[in-house]
Amino acid sequence: MKPELNLLVWAVALTVVQMLVAAQATFNKVGLMALVGNREGMPELTGWGGRATRAHRNMLENLVLFAALVLVAVANVAQWPRYREISLHSDWFPKVYDQTARLKTSLRDGRADPQIWGAYREFLHFVWDLSPALSSRIVADAREGSGFHRTEMREGRVFAWARRGGVLGLVVGQPGDYVLRGELLLRSGETVTVSREGVAIGTVSRAAEGDWPEPFALTLSLPAGRTELALESNLEERDVGGVRDRKAAAFGLFLPRLDRSDAP
Repeated sequence: MKPELNLLVWAVALTVVQMLVAAQATFNKVGLMALVGNREGMPELTGWGGRATRAHRNMLENLVLFAALVLVAVANVAQWPRYREISLHSDWFPKVYDQTARLKTSLRDGRADPQIWGAYREFLHFVWDLSPALSSRIVADAREGSGFHRTEMREGRVFAWARRGGVLGLVVGQPGDYVLRGELLLRSGETVTVSREGVAIGTVSRAAEGDWPEPFALTLSLPAGRTELALESNLEERDVGGVRDRKAAAFGLFLPRLDRSDAP
């Protein structure tokens, strides 16, 4: 039996018990014949008998409302399998389920899942920044900072448009040598300069026609904690559109992966 119906049965049982107590009190006061008669001119019960009678009437008043709510709840619960099937075949539920699972995996492993994006990726970084206990699990993470638009999926990979200048944050749990590998979506004639603490440490360029991803790999010696890299394009921003609002960007970044240089 469902818990709601179980509670309703116990409420009815309590009502019956209260009725018996009130009936016994009336019997003690007026006797059997008056109790089974038409009950006109019955004296008012006092003491525990009066209290029992009033409690029984109060229970009857509340039982009607309680029973109605329980029946509505049970009817709604009975529809849950149908609602679940509708949700599973909707457009939004598979994405929410998938991204929630990836968020849990990222928090557990201390590394952003390569397929987590959008608001879920932002929430992951927010939680890491907020909780020292969770941030202590971070192994190595490359995250988009100021100058980057919200991430999206492009060609099956996490992608973010960047304004003419953007900041890429590198967070590692242990100091050492790391390799940052990724791709920049560049226009013809575009060069993006990568700097660390104001010193250029590399460039990524595209000379051929059209927009195309250009790979890069940087070997960096990183301290434990956060290190920021500045990325700046030599071309002006242009309108790259957007789902809700139009946005300006100079280049795009397929989110890179940060690994120890001695990792296989």
